[in-house]
Amino acid sequence: MWGTIPWSVVVCQLCANRVERRAMKKLLHLSGLLGVGLSGACWLGTASSASAQTALRINYDTSSFENVELSAGNVGVRVSYTHYQEVEEPDDNNLSYQLIYQDEAQTVLETFAWTFAEFELLDLDSDGTDEVIVRNYSGGAHCCTNTTIHRWDGEAFSAVETGYLDGLGGDLADLNGDGYMEIAIPHQAFLYRFGSYAESFPPVTFFTYRDGELVESTREFPSLIRGQAESMKETFLAVQEEEDYVSNSLLASYVAQQAVLDEDFETAWEFMLDNYRREDSWGLAIYEEGEQVGEHADFPTALKAFLIETEYLGEDGLPLGDRR
Repeated sequence: MWGTIPWSVVVCQLCANRVERRAMKKLLHLSGLLGVGLSGACWLGTASSASAQTALRINYDTSSFENVELSAGNVGVRVSYTHYQEVEEPDDNNLSYQLIYQDEAQTVLETFAWTFAEFELLDLDSDGTDEVIVRNYSGGAHCCTNTTIHRWDGEAFSAVETGYLDGLGGDLADLNGDGYMEIAIPHQAFLYRFGSYAESFPPVTFFTYRDGELVESTREFPSLIRGQAESMKETFLAVQEEEDYVSNSLLASYVAQQAVLDEDFETAWEFMLDNYRREDSWGLAIYEEGEQVGEHADFPTALKAFLIETEYLGEDGLPLGDRR
């Protein structure tokens, strides 16, 4: 399950043409660690039965069921599901689960799962007690999946969520072998910012699960970020060679990844200046409280403002690095 499957750090895109599909496959490879085909990143439908005791996956063709119990050591969860086509009202919750500790029932929670949900018991922080990991998909063309991690804190279950993320959310793995799991999440703010969804290639961010919280740890994995940045640049050049049109969105993400590394940022910025599409106006509008109040002069100006807003750059326009 999550501890062993390949990571899909770049979420499923509805690629517009053959070149973009090949470009996406290249982006799904991250420094030798990540390697999943496009169909794997977009997977939602292949039937998969629950493993015997610690994991359960619900797919579009999973029939309604009641009180399926998973357990590992002192921790357990009891799951009931109503097929999404059988709910009486579209907004009705169809997935409920009860958390269990030492065979005693604790909190009962309800949510909605449209075609996909997953439960797993897994020790994310090597403290000897498994966490209960729940993912549920809300439905839509490419949105959204929420991951909730429930942890027994000695008195009750506490929870932390990723919030609803594009595609299938993020996957968990211990990247550096320190006993704490990381989750890789594409930076959602880059979706649609400088191009359509199909043209959006968000940079990856890493969070480490520690002491019941998801703590950002992106800068602790420079080799992975470097591999992602290199793949983005190679993809841009490959698409540029074969197509007349390359969205500025990929350049935005490439510059952002180089800003995280805080190395060769000036070179990356110059590459962007040499290659961005002057005629592309996507992302130039300036909004305040949902109303357009102006427009940036060009893409580099808009990109710098956006990277400052998202804390890749400081107010001086230079990578924040350790100043964050």
